[in-house]
Amino acid sequence: MKLSKKAVSFFLAAALLISSMVTTAPIYQLFAAEPETHGAFVISGGTYGVDYEYVTGTSPLQIQGYYTNESVNSTSNTPLYGGVIDVAMDVLKIYTSTPLTISTNGTSNAGIRIEKGVQADLTFDGVTINALLPVNIVPNRKEINSYGRPVGTSPETTDANGDGIIDYLENPTSLHLTLADGSENTLTATQSGNFTYQFPGLRCGEGAKLTIDDVRRNADINGSFVAPEQGRISRDATLQDGTVVKKGDRLTLLDSENPGSLTVYGGYRASAIGGSALETSGDMTFNGGNIVVRAYGVAESLSMYGAGAGIGGGHAGCGTVMTFNGGNIDAYGSYHGAGVGGGCTYGGGMSRSHVTYALTDGYLSQYPLSTIAGDININGGFLKSVGCTHSNAFGQAC
Repeated sequence: MKLSKKAVSFFLAAALLISSMVTTAPIYQLFAAEPETHGAFVISGGTYGVDYEYVTGTSPLQIQGYYTNESVNSTSNTPLYGGVIDVAMDVLKIYTSTPLTISTNGTSNAGIRIEKGVQADLTFDGVTINALLPVNIVPNRKEINSYGRPVGTSPETTDANGDGIIDYLENPTSLHLTLADGSENTLTATQSGNFTYQFPGLRCGEGAKLTIDDVRRNADINGSFVAPEQGRISRDATLQDGTVVKKGDRLTLLDSENPGSLTVYGGYRASAIGGSALETSGDMTFNGGNIVVRAYGVAESLSMYGAGAGIGGGHAGCGTVMTFNGGNIDAYGSYHGAGVGGGCTYGGGMSRSHVTYALTDGYLSQYPLSTIAGDININGGFLKSVGCTHSNAFGQAC
């Protein structure tokens, strides 16, 4: 029997109506593609080979060793140690801004890599990664000089187009990370026996940008940010999940009722969230979620191989801009590292005791011997921060 186009349309509409009556899922989800499994990762959304790719048997990381020069506060006089070392690990590469939801079957020993210049949009819904570098937002690094800083005349202050962003930090690689409701997510930077691999749990260095939020995004239906103002919501808005807020409402209306969690453990001489060894952190914003952060060698163990901030710079790295608008955050810095702010300075026994290894795809810290905290903006949320020996909970490190 051959059906007319009108009949086919009628039966399709009826099927959709019946489906909507027996399920609470949105209609688009009824026809969504099945999740794909690659390694331990389960990915929903996007197209394999276009938006993401699982790559094994390669060396996506390179590191260079450095000794100290305590007479000059500049990486221009930091002596090299040996040559560049290739670091092998399996990775899930993210190529586009297409939203992806990721979970893991058990624990993944492969990391996630946001490729240079990409503005990634990921949701973690039960992710556990134990890897050398669990999540790597590769900085959109511009041309550098021989000691790892941007080239040009006064490159640290030049803003040619007057948009308020220094030129070498324009168009950063970015990650908007959403924590699915009720989900538990853990990132652990695993260690090497010879202390060579010195990586954060979630890397966001200079030239990169990170936003962490729960499923109720701090944005309206047009995608415009709903900012805090004097501890309150700044304007009337309808949020992307349909929640209506008014100017002057409490900020907690921007938080999910059942926020997901993220626990991050940093590696040797790195932050937990932020910079790697000898790397300043990038622009980081925390809008929601339950976030627990532990730099390596926290207060209980006092390990000499710590030296990174909980959130902020790695060993000899500074903070830049860290903004807290919501969520519950519990951060510990490492030995001599701030809970939120700068990493331990590049001098004394902390640096002389072992070679420091920096990633070669980022900028080296501008002020290794006198790290700075950067701008720490606290607009909302509940924050607990603990600095370790000789350091601060919020601010500069030892």
